[in-house]
Amino acid sequence: MQTSIKSKLLMSKKDVASKLEEITKANAKKLLDILNGPNLAKLREEHQFTLESLRKEYKVTVEDCQHLQQHAKILFESGKYQGKSPRVVVELTLLLKLSTDTLLS
Repeated sequence: MQTSIKSKLLMSKKDVASKLEEITKANAKKLLDILNGPNLAKLREEHQFTLESLRKEYKVTVEDCQHLQQHAKILFESGKYQGKSPRVVVELTLLLKLSTDTLLS
């Protein structure tokens, strides 16, 4: 049964996973550049790591956040639990939480 389940997971389809990773990475480029760039610490320090601020400064949209979430999901489903995949999800969660808090206040 475990073999049957494993065969249906994305991690067992390396060629498909690789292509999906490439596509989702390209779609998420805008936010990945911010997350991997030198300004991330400054944005967080100055409380500018919000969807509203990123929308003004970098033209980030909710769709960009969704692309980043899809990219993180593909990385996770491909078995890439190490490295940037967990960080991407944490950063996205923080971004969306801060944005929601701002909208509610």
